[in-house]
Amino acid sequence: MKKVTLIVLAIFLTVGLVLVGCGTQKAGSSREAIEKSKTIETSEQQINYLAQQAKSFINAGDYEAATAIAEHILNSLDKNSEAAKNILLQVKEKVAAQMKAPSENVKKGF
Repeated sequence: MKKVTLIVLAIFLTVGLVLVGCGTQKAGSSREAIEKSKTIETSEQQINYLAQQAKSFINAGDYEAATAIAEHILNSLDKNSEAAKNILLQVKEKVAAQMKAPSENVKKGF
């Protein structure tokens, strides 16, 4: 009974590691992400991949790369893409928050 449990546990662990390793890796640049997206079959899949990449760039604080990806989606794949519009909105909000933060810190200092 213990052997079966250990084997099942080992299988789940192996499958989990494989799935984690197969996840989408963040591209090194927006250009790299855009080039990789061109190898994806449908425009919907391309948009999903690029939106995921843009979110990774936003999380890393690379708003320029995220913006470039969103603009590529709008200009080359779908001019009405909600995903791209949401990316641009998130970038705008993050940049606005960063610009506001220093003034808040100055006010607290007085």
